[in-house]
Amino acid sequence: MCNCGPLVECILIWTPGLACSCCVDEVAAEHVAANAIIHFGHSCLSMPSRLPTLLVFGRSPCPTQGLQRALQDFFPDPNTRIVVMFDTQYDHSRCEVFAKILSLFRKAVCSELVIPSAREDADKGDVNAVKRCSRKILLPENSIADYSVLFIGPENRTLTNIVFTFNQSMCYSFDPCTQQVRRESLAVNRRLMRRYYLIECAKDATRVGILVGTLGVRHYLSVVEHLKRVIQAAGKRPYVLAIGKLTVAKLANFQEVDVYVLIACPENALLDCKEFLQPIVTPFELEVALNPSREWNHTFSTTFDDILPGE
Repeated sequence: MCNCGPLVECILIWTPGLACSCCVDEVAAEHVAANAIIHFGHSCLSMPSRLPTLLVFGRSPCPTQGLQRALQDFFPDPNTRIVVMFDTQYDHSRCEVFAKILSLFRKAVCSELVIPSAREDADKGDVNAVKRCSRKILLPENSIADYSVLFIGPENRTLTNIVFTFNQSMCYSFDPCTQQVRRESLAVNRRLMRRYYLIECAKDATRVGILVGTLGVRHYLSVVEHLKRVIQAAGKRPYVLAIGKLTVAKLANFQEVDVYVLIACPENALLDCKEFLQPIVTPFELEVALNPSREWNHTFSTTFDDILPGE
């Protein structure tokens, strides 16, 4: 009889040491020479750069007593087109909850989570699929702008990311804990104008600091190199900085920098920079500011590898 020995020699458990606990902590895993990672809890669904990873979201209860009545108040027309998206903690109840919504709105569409995988996307052949915010949406007709977006989950960074990304759609949220449906699009135009102001600041900058806010998301090094080329092509000077958790005091040490671009996961890219001395933009926003081939329009992305050629 063959004795192959244990398949797992040691399991180590640690709490996230990253400022963004939604990301897989590959740095901590490499410190203990781990061969794989199991990530528990909320996830931004960013693709890890090196180690194989299993995501365990949890299964929060998803009561829907107030959902159907509230939706009928917001959408009296049963032909309303709605795209339904779920926070990771409620994805386990996706089929059950969506069936209730579909019974009211026959043109409703349910999104699916795009789970990070070590292999390349096997479903790139879905020509009609819209893939944004780590979610895949198969639309039977029309464009995504013709649909309202309903997010099942609490007020969090995932919701903020969705509202910015789907800014051409009316966005709503349903929090299972409060049983309340809320319209989220009322302030999005004001917040988008704030981002547009930051883009204008980046256009006027001479020295651009590239803040490396993640060491574990796939393609982060490629994005650093891409941004350096974009900055230099615009006649500006890039500075690459990896300073860990961002604080006002740390960034104040670099007074020669006019604007920063933050390379981080989608849920941590939209940093509120009002406290900082210099503006902080996303890689997408810096591209809009400095790359003549990328124009500002209704398209918005917080996923940094969207700016890479071929992605």
